[in-house]
Amino acid sequence: MKKAVMKKLKSNAGESISEVLIASLVVSLAFVMVVSMVTASQKIIMKTDAAMDNYYEQRNNYEKGVADTSQATVIVSNSDGTFISQNVNVTVSTMNVVSNSTTTTFISYEATK
Repeated sequence: MKKAVMKKLKSNAGESISEVLIASLVVSLAFVMVVSMVTASQKIIMKTDAAMDNYYEQRNNYEKGVADTSQATVIVSNSDGTFISQNVNVTVSTMNVVSNSTTTTFISYEATK
């Protein structure tokens, strides 16, 4: 094999048509693969952008609207099983936001002393 490679390197003859065609085929396949990867990436980016735009629109609608509120008491348990109870006023706000025929429930918490 080494002798065949050395003979080819020292030869003054040009490439055969079949070698040129095979090399062209390999380059073409590589180009098609790159183009398909770029196209797939663009589709994923557009889908992600649409999801983020929808989220921001819903979040803005939530911040503009009026939410239902309620009060709660927070009870925290330690890993050893003991409980800590502290009276903290927690305002829980919920709101259903409809955007592009999608309903999303937003929940927010705010502690006041």
